[in-house]
Amino acid sequence: MRTIRRRRAKMIFAIPAWAAAALAALLTGCQADQDRLVHDNYMQIRQDLSTQAEVQRIMGEPDRRLARQWLYERPEKHLIVLVDFDETGLVTRKQWIDAAGEFWDDSNDQR
Repeated sequence: MRTIRRRRAKMIFAIPAWAAAALAALLTGCQADQDRLVHDNYMQIRQDLSTQAEVQRIMGEPDRRLARQWLYERPEKHLIVLVDFDETGLVTRKQWIDAAGEFWDDSNDQR
């Protein structure tokens, strides 16, 4: 009788430990996917071709939406990304400003 109780007790504690481990793994994976503001994603945005919907799918929700400009910023990384749109919603200019890495990419410089 004691053996059965001990096994049940072990099983009760094993399930929450397993569930906690799975939840931790899931949350860690979600955190890694949260910030899409990376240079590889920025490079997928095409001037005169990408739409607002495509930019949002690639980069996520902007931190600020101005009249025809979206602003993404990460102050802790010293990073700002600006995306300008025309009246139809197509990208007219994009800028990657990385103050920490001393790197600035401006799509208008390549025209």
